[in-house]
Amino acid sequence: MALGARGELIFSRDLHRGYPERITTGAGVAAALVSSAFLGTAAKDQLGLAVVAAFVFVQLPVLQVLGIDVEDFSTKDHLYVLFMTFSMWFVTWTILLTNGVTF
Repeated sequence: MALGARGELIFSRDLHRGYPERITTGAGVAAALVSSAFLGTAAKDQLGLAVVAAFVFVQLPVLQVLGIDVEDFSTKDHLYVLFMTFSMWFVTWTILLTNGVTF
């Protein structure tokens, strides 16, 4: 956290507006594409959850490289990253499975 010009609190995610949102949604879509490529239409395989978990853990160093202080993240910020990545993965992979898309 930091103080703004008027003394208001600025959270680390506000310092670089848009980066966490773009990274989390992009990682969710990428995780769905990887899940589809490696698992195909085997939606009952638990390996899909491992793929999305790997993408969640890879995001933190990526955010650090972009200049976002992930050390300052609260539990709420970490849950946001987890939820957004998981939900985008779930929606994208569901669409790919429904349409029978394989790579």
